[in-house]
Parts: sequence; C-alpha cells; structure tokens
Amino acid sequence: MINYVDGTNPVIDLEAQLVNPGEIPAVKAIIKVTTPDKDRVLFESTQDIAVNPGEEAIIPISFTLPEIRTNELGIFHTLYNCWMRTANRCSGRTKASRPFCRV
Repeated sequence: MINYVDGTNPVIDLEAQLVNPGEIPAVKAIIKVTTPDKDRVLFESTQDIAVNPGEEAIIPISFTLPEIRTNELGIFHTLYNCWMRTANRCSGRTKASRPFCRV
C-alpha cells in the first residue's frame, strides 16, 4: 500500500508478470499502469521480450507515481499487450490485467 500523507509522489518499483497465451512467441510487450477505473494511464512502456507460448515473463518497471485525485484511489492495474512477429511485422494479440497496488 502506498501512503500519500507525506505529500510526495512515490517512486513505484514493481515486477509486472505477463503470460503469453498465444500460439507463437511474443517479441514485444506494451505495459500500462492505470487508475482503478482504467480511465487514466499513469505509466506506459514498450519493451522487447522473448516469451514462448504458454510461458511467463517478469518485466521490471519503475516510475514516479503522478498526483492522484481522490476519486482515483483504489487498486491500480497493470495492463499488457503481447506482440508476436508474423510476416515480418508485429501484431498485438494478447491483453490482460493484473492488480498491482492499492493507493
């Protein structure tokens, strides 16, 4: 749990866990951290990965949490898309959501 009482914007260090449920290896992940209602993206990152079908990967991410409005307090989510290389281009195939922290 993160406490805003001291008035500083905390640095969030976490490991985002993703799974490739597709049928071919994933080569890229787009990771987003959103407010509980998923209306506002607080962090977004694109990272190269190598995750075979059915396997998991842990992606470390770090960012400074921006100011949070009272109506945005709650459990934030980590969303991700796995991208697979097909026909020499990447295409988004998988989306998932996992809660990561309570503010």
